[in-house]
Amino acid sequence: MMFIGMLLLRLKTNIQPLMLFIMIYTIAMLFLGIYTFFLKESNPIQKYKRFGFIGLFSLYVIVDTYFNMQRNFDHDIVRSTLAYYTDIFGLFNNVSALNDE
Repeated sequence: MMFIGMLLLRLKTNIQPLMLFIMIYTIAMLFLGIYTFFLKESNPIQKYKRFGFIGLFSLYVIVDTYFNMQRNFDHDIVRSTLAYYTDIFGLFNNVSALNDE
């Protein structure tokens, strides 16, 4: 994912369509999370929700890598790094929860 972010920057790719897709994907996952909150824990939708969150956090890592390598983080390296590590933590958290189920 980090390699893809660096490759997009190297090729000078416009990532605005990717960011629009991520925004729509995030809203959809928010609604799915609210929906599955009221279901039983052993529901098979929970597993698909985990896969969805893994894909979402993977896209966030790509975009954060793109912005960090482009140095487009408004001169606040702490906030940029925190966003990057939060995405990686969310990714590993969902992978480990997927293995527990």
